[in-house]
Amino acid sequence: MDRENQGIIAKKYAKAFVDLFSNQSFQQDQLAQDLDTIETFISYLHDHRKSLLFADLKLIPIKKRQDVFHNLIDTFGLKSVFTKLTDLLVIHQRIFMLHDVLKCIVRLYLDKVNVIPFTIFSSQNISASQEDALIKFLEVKSNKTVIIKSQLDTTLIAGLKALSTDSEWEHSIRQKLSLLHQT
Repeated sequence: MDRENQGIIAKKYAKAFVDLFSNQSFQQDQLAQDLDTIETFISYLHDHRKSLLFADLKLIPIKKRQDVFHNLIDTFGLKSVFTKLTDLLVIHQRIFMLHDVLKCIVRLYLDKVNVIPFTIFSSQNISASQEDALIKFLEVKSNKTVIIKSQLDTTLIAGLKALSTDSEWEHSIRQKLSLLHQT
């Protein structure tokens, strides 16, 4: 299966998950509480992608494969509702897509609650008051609630760069030099 089709299928699983569980006992505010844990789990899956291959081995009984993912979900402290998702992916022999499905679930949830995450790259650490001002600026520009993660980028020269899945904003000497170079 190519990467494009895998992405389309992952989005379908994610949409079905969000639609189903937002109308049942799994409330959206529970997902909000689990966002950091889900992000940690996504990173773990990304770092251990090859270990997901065992889950598609037909020699291992489905129940055993499901149990492994139940234990993983318990270990990360995720709600048991995610075991239903992993069970379905194991049965459909698509557990290798779990990483992508979870990323889509997070994106769909954030879109639903009108939140946009930004990674802020800066040449030096930014203060809490600078973060607050930046959040307000980005909220005005995006017309959404903004959550940020900060990261140092020593290639920036005295400035900031804000990056989300669909927006980029930069104000730095590097950017100004780049614009001068283009003219």
